[in-house]
Amino acid sequence: MMGPRVTVPVGLLVLLALAAGGTAQATKGFTVRAQSYGWDDPGFRDVPYNSRDLTYIVVGGQKSNIDEGLKRGHQVFILNEQTGQVVDKAAFDTWVHGDAEAATKMATFLGGAAEGRIIAVVVHDSGDFTGGLSSVLAPYGSTITHLGRRESYAMITQKGPKPSWFVEKKSAQRAGPTIVEAFVPPDLETRRVCEGGILTISCPAGKTINIVSAMYGRTQGPEVCPHPTIGNTNCISKTSLSYMRSKCQGKSRCSVAADNGRFGDPCMPFTYKYLEVEYTCGAGKPDRRGLEDHEVDSNKERLAEEARELLELLREKQDENALRRREFGEDDVDLDSELSEEYAEDMAKATE
Repeated sequence: MMGPRVTVPVGLLVLLALAAGGTAQATKGFTVRAQSYGWDDPGFRDVPYNSRDLTYIVVGGQKSNIDEGLKRGHQVFILNEQTGQVVDKAAFDTWVHGDAEAATKMATFLGGAAEGRIIAVVVHDSGDFTGGLSSVLAPYGSTITHLGRRESYAMITQKGPKPSWFVEKKSAQRAGPTIVEAFVPPDLETRRVCEGGILTISCPAGKTINIVSAMYGRTQGPEVCPHPTIGNTNCISKTSLSYMRSKCQGKSRCSVAADNGRFGDPCMPFTYKYLEVEYTCGAGKPDRRGLEDHEVDSNKERLAEEARELLELLREKQDENALRRREFGEDDVDLDSELSEEYAEDMAKATE
């Protein structure tokens, strides 16, 4: 005979995920180091003009240079904000006697970068062109309006609102090289739950979930979700990402059961799996404060629907656990049935 059904308050969603084996972690972030050399800086003329040891950036120990063409002037590197990988780079001859269209070309290049990308700018040799150059970098946080002859300069920023870690610096002629460094903090979060558990993810008030990647299956050994049956470590459900987005994209909170019924079994036979999701929290619908009446009603309906979905998941899990107890003596999730009254109170608050 099956045990009593379990009901759980909305306010305990995160605790439920942890009870089901869920773990959360943020990416570590990364450090960007940028180095700029002016023509008269000590050591500049001791090596070839296009030496990789003069003007460059370093991310995670990996150096990146402009590889081809004339390197003089402003060099711009566009980085993936999650990984630090260089996704684009270009040099613009901003020397006073260089390319008259350099500022326009650089503005176009920067304008084409996706919102949120990390931008690193370094000057090689000289970047003292005066034709509107300051207005090109000002939208990205720069407050340095002019570079003198053969001054070195470096900046690290992000496209969008000026980040708290923004840095820029210039050095007078012969006083370089200029070196700046910034730590780009993580905003990508990773959450994992072992097979049979319930994964819950949420964002702060006013933010909504953006699913970046999802994987149901197994790509790592027994150090992740240990279990006696791990026969395959290279199997991923093809529906992982689409299913997670259908359940969570654009919401402030969601819960998904990690089981074969929802994702299929990509690891047959005999492999214990897990669900791992990477997501960010972006600008979304505001919370209840300051909303119009019809928006508040919509929020209440959404909260109630999320609560009902979670309740149904928990009921399914309890039914499965009851069956496993009878057949195998196993139990995946052990939840306190005395939470039903608290859950009813939360539901009432969400819909009153």
